[in-house]
Amino acid sequence: MEKIPKNFVGILVMTKIKLEENSPEELVALFQRRGKFNTENPEGFKWQSFDGLCEITSYGKAEKNESPEKALKREMKEELGKKAAKMILKSKPVKLYETMENDGDKVFVWASLLPKEILKEIKLDISTGGIEIIRKSDLKNIKEEKFSPEKCSVKNSENITLFEIPVSAIEKAFEIFK
Repeated sequence: MEKIPKNFVGILVMTKIKLEENSPEELVALFQRRGKFNTENPEGFKWQSFDGLCEITSYGKAEKNESPEKALKREMKEELGKKAAKMILKSKPVKLYETMENDGDKVFVWASLLPKEILKEIKLDISTGGIEIIRKSDLKNIKEEKFSPEKCSVKNSENITLFEIPVSAIEKAFEIFK
């Protein structure tokens, strides 16, 4: 049986915040860490595959016949909440990364710079592991992983293991919004 290619979409939210009380605001990327369980499984509650992995702020799969743009809007509402999705869309996200994988799957990623108030609007599902604040200097310590059940593992949730999107795309976002 021939594999039907899928589209994956995501948004990387960038913002400027003070990371220490007396420091200046600094440009940061917001990653979402996977939690221990998955509430979105159509078969009911399930333990999360690869808990602890990080993804960009919102990332998911397009439904059949859904455009990447429409899928992005839906994914943001599902993962970040309606108010956060609305703020992100109003900011006019820029296309950051697009690729076709060896298996025919396509990946579309946008990025957006938002005021720090976005942090108050993001409403995460209970199945997430939270938001990670990533500095540009953190990028050199990030491990990249592709989806591969037999080799993918996160041993230490203190480390940042980025799922599916290359660090070079995150570096590009830091350059765009500096």
